[in-house]
Amino acid sequence: MSAGESRAAMTTIGVLGFGEAGSTFAKALADAGAVHGVAHERRYHDMNQVIDLRKDMQFDPIMTEATIRFFKRSTDLQLSQDFAGKPELMDDVIETLLHYMSQGYS
Repeated sequence: MSAGESRAAMTTIGVLGFGEAGSTFAKALADAGAVHGVAHERRYHDMNQVIDLRKDMQFDPIMTEATIRFFKRSTDLQLSQDFAGKPELMDDVIETLLHYMSQGYS
């Protein structure tokens, strides 16, 4: 991938809602990780719709099922109650999830 193609891909990621247009891929991932603290439940429900569609189309939904388990765990933990809004840093979400795991939640 050329430098121009790489910049175009990063801009596309921003336009698709994974960070601001023109942001770096790393920033987009960090933003998605941070917003997980408050958006996991909606994404959990969205992914359930995706898995139903994939099953209707007779596609193997193994990756979708893993994603659903990830969002369901955060929903079951009521993770959004740990944050008043979108956390500034993805690390805040990761530290909170690690705390729950250290308490025996999986």
